[in-house]
Amino acid sequence: IKTTIPKVKIFRFENYLMEHEQFLNIVQHGWSLPTFQSDSGKVITVKFKNLRRVIRAWQSQLSNLKANIANVKLVLSFLGLLEEFRDLSLQEWNFRHILEQRLISLLKQQKIYWKQRGTIRWVTKGDAGTKFFHANATIRHRKNLITSLENSLGNLHSDHQTKANILWEAYKDRLGQSEFTSMLLDLGSLLRAHQDLSFLEEPFTHEEIDSVVASLPSDKSPGPDGFNTDFIKKCWPIIKHDFYNLCQEFFTGNICLQSINGSYIILVPKIDGPSRVNDFRPISLLNISM
Repeated sequence: IKTTIPKVKIFRFENYLMEHEQFLNIVQHGWSLPTFQSDSGKVITVKFKNLRRVIRAWQSQLSNLKANIANVKLVLSFLGLLEEFRDLSLQEWNFRHILEQRLISLLKQQKIYWKQRGTIRWVTKGDAGTKFFHANATIRHRKNLITSLENSLGNLHSDHQTKANILWEAYKDRLGQSEFTSMLLDLGSLLRAHQDLSFLEEPFTHEEIDSVVASLPSDKSPGPDGFNTDFIKKCWPIIKHDFYNLCQEFFTGNICLQSINGSYIILVPKIDGPSRVNDFRPISLLNISM
């Protein structure tokens, strides 16, 4: 377990990118890069690594979303002013229509951008990306830092390593293993015996895997690989065959899960202004491939 906080190289997939017309082409290119691996778990790990690099490079070439919206609005305002003095030509009418469609697309991307950073769920009901939601997302980002933590003696500490040690000692016993003593339940009276359990050893079908992916919840936080369930569902036609292979090799036991079995342990505050370990609830953010 590491307690370092990755800041510089951390990757977080931005949902608004899925609205770009070139998005699926970029994913197809990044996912099809060679991996030089035989194990399905390592293949998917390398593919996601390649995809992160490709998306980062592509994203750096995209124009700033806010600047794009401002520029499109400026040109539309100019065309509206021009129309007050003369009739627009056919080419200008078509150009204005294209700009209006472009503005709608950019505003939709902006809304998705701020929605991903906020916790106000009813923004999905159609509310625009106002300053209220921008401020809410900013405040949420500031709350992601535990400034100080109280130890068992009641002393407050703000040093990162000291806070990490306090958390480690507190959760070591709770999440560790204890010796088995006895079982107070009579399993025989609670469970019925079945003669044929062969159905439990049947291979995963493609339909079952597709159904699980389709039922994945949206707007969930990503794990160490940086991708979320929205990405998986959007790009499933491109990436599904590698996941089929992953499930098949998991069924046969011919897979190394170490490469994908990683997670971030996140502390979610139970109250406002938490200061003790008991004021937090730990959750694990797994890699999306898990």
